[in-house]
Amino acid sequence: MEVFSSTGLTSKVVRGSAWSVGGQGVTLLASLVATPFVIRLLGPEGYGVLALINVLIGYLAFTDLGMGTASTRFGADAHARDDDGDGEAAVIWTSLWLAAVPSFLGAVALALLARPLSEHVLHLPANLIEQAVIALRLTAIGFIARTLAGVLNTPQLVRLRMDLFILINTGTTAAQICIVPIVLFLGGGLIGAVATVTCANVLALLLNALASWRLLPSLARPQLNSVLLRPLLKFGSALIVSSLVGMALISSERLWLTRFVSITALARYSVAYTLASLLVVLPAAINQSLIPAFSRLQARDTTDDLTALGQLYWRAQRGTLLWLAPAVVVVVVAAKPFITFWAGPDYASAVTPFYILVLGLIFNVMAFVPLSLLTALGRTNLIARYHTMELLPYLIGAAVLTYMYGPAGAATAWSLRVFADALLLFRAAKRSTGFAFAPTRLRPWRYVLVIAVLAFPVLIFSLLDNNLAVKAGALLIGLVAYAGLVWRKELSAEEKAWMTTSWGGFKHRPLSQKV
Repeated sequence: MEVFSSTGLTSKVVRGSAWSVGGQGVTLLASLVATPFVIRLLGPEGYGVLALINVLIGYLAFTDLGMGTASTRFGADAHARDDDGDGEAAVIWTSLWLAAVPSFLGAVALALLARPLSEHVLHLPANLIEQAVIALRLTAIGFIARTLAGVLNTPQLVRLRMDLFILINTGTTAAQICIVPIVLFLGGGLIGAVATVTCANVLALLLNALASWRLLPSLARPQLNSVLLRPLLKFGSALIVSSLVGMALISSERLWLTRFVSITALARYSVAYTLASLLVVLPAAINQSLIPAFSRLQARDTTDDLTALGQLYWRAQRGTLLWLAPAVVVVVVAAKPFITFWAGPDYASAVTPFYILVLGLIFNVMAFVPLSLLTALGRTNLIARYHTMELLPYLIGAAVLTYMYGPAGAATAWSLRVFADALLLFRAAKRSTGFAFAPTRLRPWRYVLVIAVLAFPVLIFSLLDNNLAVKAGALLIGLVAYAGLVWRKELSAEEKAWMTTSWGGFKHRPLSQKV
């Protein structure tokens, strides 16, 4: 396979990632516009409750038994073997049955326990308990729809049809984000906001089912393949552990904030976390294409495919590193004025935890690549093992640091944990495949010199408090200088030629083919 040809898998991954980035960009833009209205219309306490609901739903993610990812991985194997009929459909239907039953039971449990959770576990204010109970029960319905959609979208992901995947999921998500402020303005409150999200999840399920049936007509015949149960459950069981432990690793500091500080502190921390998570948009988008691409290459187990697997892994590292440095600079220099303007003066204190979270996200973003590779290789047991090892030290550290330093302590605990996690994942990827961490074409110190030009806008922003025009100019100059140095010093002639050819082909392609 010619990895850098326009028809190669790398090109498909890039195109799929471009669609994912575009979709996440639309979602992000909608969130940036809508969230300030949601914050103000709900108030700090109401917004904090909404954040808590999202945390609780995250804890239910394990009930799908990991079948969303398992279906993509095993479906990609079937597709790689040219088994696009009953074999792939059997994977999807078997995964769907395995996911549906426990997810339904989890949703029922959430609905039944909504009141004791609100009163005795979360200790919500009395005036918010009734709203929280109804909101949790509505969320349980949306959770079931989202779980089923996560399996039924497999044919789109396996074929890297990210255009369909993004149009459906981004369309429903963006619509939901835009409608929620309107519902709040009309007096719908927290319950109306959650009901809107639930309706969007149900619509996404129906559209994903229709699109996948068009791509894979044999999906219209429900079936359960008992032979697939064991490998799917073996793969998914590690994902269950990883997902369950991972939710505690991702969000425990928020529960400690609610317990030790206040629901208002959680709301401010959530603003900082939401903005810092902008750095995850691109790697999350690339991850959606990388897992099926890695799975297809490792499934055939030929020398050429394994070589291509190593090349794709290396290029994914490089691509992540090259965009990460300027992205970090942009979010850091814009953080303080943006948070004050976007969320309001009451959230100015979110800047400090924001900076700390960004430090951790640098390592978290780089770790998406080995995480995708290990998932495609079926080494989910390693991911689960590492997350389990991290859990107890993190829970203790997060509790102590949050109790002592509030939101800044919570952010510090989270960042230290993701730093350790990244080191473990890169180590596991190397031991499993022999593929080392080597994202730069030249020696690492040469790349350090390249990114040094980005210190210029940071210095200007720290010295000049009020001159926005000068700050914007300094940022633009730094970004242009960085791009020029990367083009001249970091990219190979082959990479430059591929980028030029791909861009030229896209420009001259008819609009109907671009979409």
